[in-house]
Amino acid sequence: MSETYYLHLNVSRFELSLNGSLGQSVNITNGSDPNAANIYPDISYSLLTVLLLIMIATVAGNGIVLIAFCASRRLKTPFNYYICNLALADFLVGIIAMPGFIVYNLFNEVWPAGTALCTIWMYFDWHMTFESAINLAAVSLDRYWSVRWPVSYKRHTSVKRTILILLATWLYMHIAFFPGYLYDRIVNVYGEHDCFWDLVMNRRFCTAVAVLGYYIPLSVMVFCNWSIGSMVVKRTNATAQDPDVAKKYAEGETRLTLAKDKARRQRQPLITLAMITVCAVICWAPWVIYFTIAPHYPTALPDILITVGYWMCYLNSTINPYLYIATSDDFRGAIRDLFCRRSGQTLSGAFSMIISAAPKRTSLETSVRRAS
Repeated sequence: MSETYYLHLNVSRFELSLNGSLGQSVNITNGSDPNAANIYPDISYSLLTVLLLIMIATVAGNGIVLIAFCASRRLKTPFNYYICNLALADFLVGIIAMPGFIVYNLFNEVWPAGTALCTIWMYFDWHMTFESAINLAAVSLDRYWSVRWPVSYKRHTSVKRTILILLATWLYMHIAFFPGYLYDRIVNVYGEHDCFWDLVMNRRFCTAVAVLGYYIPLSVMVFCNWSIGSMVVKRTNATAQDPDVAKKYAEGETRLTLAKDKARRQRQPLITLAMITVCAVICWAPWVIYFTIAPHYPTALPDILITVGYWMCYLNSTINPYLYIATSDDFRGAIRDLFCRRSGQTLSGAFSMIISAAPKRTSLETSVRRAS
């Protein structure tokens, strides 16, 4: 008489079964936990390599910007404090948020590291992304103020005031998302290996989070940059049409060159901000669309959009530091000075070690050589 052996595979609960003609029923477990079957997937090493390269580029780029800012006095301007704050948030995304999401994706949306690390990862993942958006809104307002009311800006702006504004962005970021995050961690129930902020279960918070964390910052960025661009174009046209400009610069080519150089340096922060804003809008668009629609219509969008949206936001943190370096002479100069000085010190130290390690001649050997 044949007996049937059933083996069932449920990936979400890690239960194994198999249909066959065996003589008994068998439970396959690992230790005392019946849900502790092998969760290790077949890893795509090409995908893993790409994700690790993105993570390394994010950490390295933002780390270099932070080191250059701390090492260079000329970079410590109010505008560059905003850049440093943005680089700090992006650095934390690269060193904490990205590794967690890589693990979560490689394990087929299974979190293998426990509830405590899941809570830490989710905090940095969501909050640092929000801080990037809010910081860009704050720096856009700063540039708008400097262009719209330059006299008032020079009179009232300072490094201390900028630091207070940056602290306010971190407070605003926590007001925007932390209540929903805390409610989710305390009230909602997830599986042992689940690690995500469920948009459907947190539907009551999604609208407020989207408005405070995305739509208001994005609206501020777009308005400020559009207004700045319009004002710069109007002033440039007015200057070109002014008949007194040629007379002022006719006194010498040196003054004209200095004036052009000053104007170029004043435009650099505006160019940097414009490129960062355009990049942010493009990178955040998929996730903002998903975040807006999915809580109310969970099946209306493909699941791949959430993964694409996440990595587009992460790529924004990867691209940002290289935009600073590409558009800012001060950052390029500070980084060049930093590495040249370090390499010079290293070579000098190496030569000193070689000279000190070389055998020294005694006075007797010197006198013998002279006599010969």
